[in-house]
Amino acid sequence: MLEVPLNDGTVWTGTEAQLRREHPDWLPYAKRVQPRTQATRTTRKDWQNSTSTVFRDENGRVTVLDDIDSDIEDEQWPQRLPTSTRRYNVPTTVTRGNTRYQVHPNQTIPRRAHADPTISGTRGTEDIPQAKPKRQRRGFFAHPLLYLGIGMTTMLALWVLGQMAVNWWQNHQDDATYGRPRTYQFEAVFGHNDSASNPTHIIIINLNRHVIIIELPGGDATRARIYNGPTLFQDGGDLVPVTGKASDVNGDGKPDLVLFIQDQRTVFINDGTQFRPAKPGDHITLPK
Repeated sequence: MLEVPLNDGTVWTGTEAQLRREHPDWLPYAKRVQPRTQATRTTRKDWQNSTSTVFRDENGRVTVLDDIDSDIEDEQWPQRLPTSTRRYNVPTTVTRGNTRYQVHPNQTIPRRAHADPTISGTRGTEDIPQAKPKRQRRGFFAHPLLYLGIGMTTMLALWVLGQMAVNWWQNHQDDATYGRPRTYQFEAVFGHNDSASNPTHIIIINLNRHVIIIELPGGDATRARIYNGPTLFQDGGDLVPVTGKASDVNGDGKPDLVLFIQDQRTVFINDGTQFRPAKPGDHITLPK
């Protein structure tokens, strides 16, 4: 048997099955008692202050629990079932105050997946604070030295590409100026059967790394002379342009032939009739 004190000062008494069926919300406030006939107490204050427990059954009979039965309070009371799983056999219409509720006992409420109906007196999963999941790192994470290596490699690649671009542009300019094979021509008066009106024509050719000088004295091809110049061994030597000029490098008053090969200077001495390679005993002052 269970009893529940009401706000109007009376006490409701009945079995647990009746309480669950008629007033399920009162279940947490019910007190379990054993029936025993005793004097009637009808006020809520008397019920709270008494040393005995008073309740009234369905037939109006009053029963009391003496102090010897107070140890009943120490019993393990049934806990309130999770809201998502409680089911009661209630009437189709329930009136509470000025509000009337329509009950559909045959309608089944789907059980939530996170609620466990077999556990009584425990909170549902939705009531328990859940720890936030640790945020997982996404994407590619590598050692900082990897990014440093990638940056240096990129800079090196850009530098190489820049050098290639510069070399390409230089070769393009040389192709437009000297052609292939690299060829350079100029005219000067050397005193080899020539004059100011008929100067000597000099042709300098870089033919497969071998420098060849062709002299046409006075512009006369029948008197042409060919001189062998230096051989170029550096990388891309076949594309190096070779130029020349007439300059008196030994101070004898006769113009000599000077070849310009990048930063190098090669001198052919004018002996009055032709050119010869410079010797170690010649006192030469190279032009800029």
